[in-house]
Amino acid sequence: GSGNGIGYDSANRPGNAQDAAPMPVPHLNELEYDASSHTLLANIWYRDAIVRIDMESGNVIDQYDFAGIYPERRQHNADCMNGIAWANKEHTEIWLTGKL
Repeated sequence: GSGNGIGYDSANRPGNAQDAAPMPVPHLNELEYDASSHTLLANIWYRDAIVRIDMESGNVIDQYDFAGIYPERRQHNADCMNGIAWANKEHTEIWLTGKL
C-alpha cells in the first residue's frame, strides 16, 4: 500500500497515528506488530524513518532514522522504504525493504 496508512489516533479509530506533540503523522505505510512491547512499527511513505506507535494511546513513542542506509547518489524521491519484517522470533532484528 501507499498514501495514508492506517494507524490509531487518540480516539482509537482508523486514521493517522499521533506523534508526541501530538500532531498527525500522515502516510503510514507498512505496519508490523511487536508483541513483546505491544506496539506497532510503521514506515512513513517517502521518508527514511520508522516510527513506533503505542497501541493504547496511538502516540508515536520512538522514531528511527534510516537515511544513512542509502547510497549518496540517491535521486530525490526515487527510492522509498516499503517493508518491515522481523528477522527472528525474538524480535531483536528487523529487515527493511524498499522499492525503486
